[in-house]
Amino acid sequence: GAGPDAWLQVVNWYRQAMLPAGTDATKAALDALQTNRPIVVNSSDGHTTLVNSKALKIAGITAATPDPPSGRIDHDASGEPTGILEDAAGSLIEDKVPPPTAADTREAMAAALKSLAAAGVTSVSHQIATTEALDAYRALRRQGRLTLRVNAAPDVSVEEASEDAGAAVRRLLRLRDRYETGRL
Repeated sequence: GAGPDAWLQVVNWYRQAMLPAGTDATKAALDALQTNRPIVVNSSDGHTTLVNSKALKIAGITAATPDPPSGRIDHDASGEPTGILEDAAGSLIEDKVPPPTAADTREAMAAALKSLAAAGVTSVSHQIATTEALDAYRALRRQGRLTLRVNAAPDVSVEEASEDAGAAVRRLLRLRDRYETGRL
């Protein structure tokens, strides 16, 4: 189970709506919390990740860490990382976070489905859908617990597409063949 030093992951941070207007968060806000946990906060738009100093340390992100292709590590005036990671720079942290178990994913999805059903939502688009998410949707559907239609869009990284675009397309077609359930 998760202990007091386990990763804390937060989703749907609406960075653009922080108040007062013009306010932004940095690792300092997370470092002020009374915890030893590495913390990862993902923005609702999928482009920004905010992390605390412990997460930066675990990921080995320092002032000297170069920006990854299609990503940016934000730095303060002294050159130190602020804890803001844009686009592909977020993967530098995500690669260090232990993945949820299949049961964790199904449990989280079941809770989300309950909330969505209560709000009358009948379909969703899942961007950057992982194989684990697709497996969870399929398991919930087989159990009769998938209460909405899911339009899933698996990710194709810049590296994967530039290395072998044909292989990337074939991978997506295999996913479609495996998970597509047809029109309702």
